[in-house]
Amino acid sequence: MTRSLAFKLTVSFWLVSIIGVTLVAIFAVLATNNEYVTLQDERLQKSVEDRLSSYYAATGSWQGVDDTLARLQQNVEMPFVLADVNRNVILPGMGFDTKRPLPGHMFDDGTPIEVDGEVVGKLIFPRSQEFQTQRDPNKRVGGNARPNIFNPEVMFLQRINRAVLWAAGGATAVSLAIGFFLARTLTKPIHELKQATQAVAQGNLGQQVEIHSQDELGNLAESFNQMSTDLLTAQNQRRQLTADIAHDLRTPLSLILGHSEALSDGVLPATPETLDIIHDEAMRLNRLIDDLRTLSLAEAGKLRMMMRPIHSEELVERTAIAYLPAAQEKQIAVEKEIQAAPEVLADPDRISQVLDNLMDNAIRHTPQGGKISIRTQSNANDVQLSVQDSGVGIAAVDLPHVFSRFYRADKSRHRHDGGSGLGLAIARSIVEQHNGRIWVESILGQGTTFHFTLPQAT
Repeated sequence: MTRSLAFKLTVSFWLVSIIGVTLVAIFAVLATNNEYVTLQDERLQKSVEDRLSSYYAATGSWQGVDDTLARLQQNVEMPFVLADVNRNVILPGMGFDTKRPLPGHMFDDGTPIEVDGEVVGKLIFPRSQEFQTQRDPNKRVGGNARPNIFNPEVMFLQRINRAVLWAAGGATAVSLAIGFFLARTLTKPIHELKQATQAVAQGNLGQQVEIHSQDELGNLAESFNQMSTDLLTAQNQRRQLTADIAHDLRTPLSLILGHSEALSDGVLPATPETLDIIHDEAMRLNRLIDDLRTLSLAEAGKLRMMMRPIHSEELVERTAIAYLPAAQEKQIAVEKEIQAAPEVLADPDRISQVLDNLMDNAIRHTPQGGKISIRTQSNANDVQLSVQDSGVGIAAVDLPHVFSRFYRADKSRHRHDGGSGLGLAIARSIVEQHNGRIWVESILGQGTTFHFTLPQAT
C-alpha cells in the first residue's frame, strides 16, 4: 500500500514527539522519586541523630543505648552504625561488630553527634542509593508504618507523578495535532507540483504553481514554472517552425510546379525568362535545404570545422570587398575600422559565412544612402568583430528572438526580400561552436550592431 508523503511526515512527527515526551516523562518521574527518597533519607538520618543526641545529653554516656537503638532501627528501616569518639562500635551492623574499631576513613566520613558543642560519637549511614529499593516507602520518619493511601508524603509523590503523566499525554496530543498541521502545510506545495506535473505530462503545457515560500520548495516551484513556460514556448516554436518550413518549401515548389505545368500545356512559351524563373526558384529551394542541413549540423555540434590560426583582418577585408558592389547599388557607404589584433583560432570558411550573413542582413535593412561599418577589436582573451548599420533598427521586444530560426522582426517582409530566415541562427551556432559568443545591440530607427567574438590562437 502506497503511503503519501504527508502521512509519512505526520507519523515521523508523531514518533519524534512521543519518544521525546516519553523520555522527558520518565526522567521527570525518576528524578522526582529520587529526590523524594533522598529527602526521606536526610530526614531519617536527622531524626536518628537528634534522638541519640538527646539520649546522650540525658544519660551522659552510651550505656543502656541498645534498646533505644533497636527501636530506632525497627522504625526507620535504615541500617546504620554508631561509634564513640574512640571509633569503638556501639551498635553493630553493616558488617561491623563491637570486637574491632571502625576503620578511620569511615569514621571520618560519619555524621557527628554533638552535645553542648562536643562530639560524643558518630553515625555511619550507607549510601542512600544502595538502599532505595530495600526501604519501605510507607515508613514515616520516627513513626509507624501506614498504607500508601494514608501517607501524605507518598500521596504527594503520586500526585506529582500523575501530573507528569497527564502533562506528557497532553503534550503528546498537542504535538500530534501540530505534526498533522505541519505535514499538511509542508506537503501542500508538493501536492500542487504533483498535480501540475501530471497536467504537463498529459500535454497541458504552461502550467503554473503558486510560490508559497522562498526556501527549497519555493525554488523548486519557481524552477517548475520556468520549465513549464519553456516547454510551452518550445512547443509553439516547433509548431511555428513546422509552418515556416512548410511555407518556405511550398512557395518555390508552387512556382516551379506552376511554370512547369504551364510550359507543358503550352500556356507559357519556353523563353529564357520563364526558364530563369524556374531555375531561380530551384536554386532558392536548394539554398533553403542547405541552410536547414547546415543549421541542424551546427546545433548538434557536428558541423565540420577546419580550425587554424588566421588573421581576422583578412576576413573583414575580403567580406567588405565582396559586398561592395551590392552596397554601391544602394548607394550605401562601407567603412572599415580594423585594429591590429592577434590571430584567432577559427575555420575561415565558416567565419566568412557568419560575416556574409551579417553583411547581407545589414545591406537588406539599410536604406539607400546609409552606412555600414565593419570593425575588429582586440580584447584580453579574444578578438571582437562587429557589423554596424544605419538601418531601421530592431524593436526591443524583438531583440531576444533575432537568432531564432525563421524569426522576422518585420512580419511584412517576404522570403524573396529577406532570405531564408536561417542566417542569424546559423551564425550563432557557428560562433558558439568556436567557443565564442554573438549578440546584438539595436535602437529602433537608429540602426543595429551585431558583435561576435573569437578566441585568440595560443
